[in-house]
Amino acid sequence: MKMDVVLLSSVRKLGNPGDVVSVKAGYGRYLVLSGIALRGTKENLESINSKKEEVAARNAEAKKIAVKVFDLLSGKDVTFIRNAGDDGRLFGSVTKRNITDAVNEYVSASECGLTFVLDVRDVVLSMPIRHLGVHPVFVSLHSDLDDVEILVNIAKSEELAKSALLDFKSSTSDVKEDKNSRKVDV
Repeated sequence: MKMDVVLLSSVRKLGNPGDVVSVKAGYGRYLVLSGIALRGTKENLESINSKKEEVAARNAEAKKIAVKVFDLLSGKDVTFIRNAGDDGRLFGSVTKRNITDAVNEYVSASECGLTFVLDVRDVVLSMPIRHLGVHPVFVSLHSDLDDVEILVNIAKSEELAKSALLDFKSSTSDVKEDKNSRKVDV
């Protein structure tokens, strides 16, 4: 069973504010109860159509801020110092919440004066990270933008974190050079 909802904010892979989308009833109830959408009733549609310009202006402002944050975060790394066993398994894990808090702290500490708060749902991470090392993680800032990749660096100490990051960056640059240097004869 499907229901129509009117989105009040951007939802990844679904739509932008003001869009009318058809979703399954259970997901629609979740969106409505979360305050992310309104039911697709005639009154709500008329109300949204009258506020369409305001919603479009808010979405444009949010996209402008997201572009600035995208530029700020691209190529950045976030370091976590954690205890781990000899085999590299963490005593605990690094979760979406940890990454979100670190990114929000970095953005607020930057001197660009942005009022941006990353939501936990915007961090694309299928499972918590449970091993030492450098892990690429994607962050969704706006539905109209590509995801930005940040490096999550987990180590036992600051010195090990720096060396792991340098090793990771040198190994990825070697791979990129190998891909560029290969030529195929046709």
